[in-house]
Amino acid sequence: MKLSSTMQAVVEYMRKHGNEIHRHPGGFWAHKEWNQYSSGGSFGTSSVHALVTRKVAEYCDWQQHRRGDGRFPICARLAPAHDAERGGS
Repeated sequence: MKLSSTMQAVVEYMRKHGNEIHRHPGGFWAHKEWNQYSSGGSFGTSSVHALVTRKVAEYCDWQQHRRGDGRFPICARLAPAHDAERGGS
């Protein structure tokens, strides 16, 4: 499956950071210790969601909305099959 250059960048970023990416306030996705003053980039929700819909990644943790009317994803990891095909664990 062909991934956009942004999706490929997210996958490579995840590989460099333990095969996971985490949601931060404002909807920014980056490694767990990232903050707005960190060096290095972050990614938008739509890029991470695109990887999940293509089964390249999967959501692995959720948080309850403050209003109590649902949950939203706060962590995604590379799907085992995708990681294995690239030589991951």
